[in-house]
Amino acid sequence: MVIEGIEAQSHVAVRRMFGLNLVKTGKIEKDFAQILTKEKEDRDLSDYNIHIEIERDTAEKRVSDAEKFIKRIEKFLQTS
Repeated sequence: MVIEGIEAQSHVAVRRMFGLNLVKTGKIEKDFAQILTKEKEDRDLSDYNIHIEIERDTAEKRVSDAEKFIKRIEKFLQTS
């Protein structure tokens, strides 16, 4: 977000600014906002539920999505 001249003070603010300044403007596709939301939801679940069990296929999907997200952000940064 710093490259866009935006500083966020919390994870919630980062997600909000990501949506407003990158997704709604068409700089990043909506799919990547959904990935960010899912990753955050899973993190919150694991933070507050120490007995949570994540299925292997779910974990593999999250890793795959995270890799796609990183590649997309790297591409964005290279073209900005």
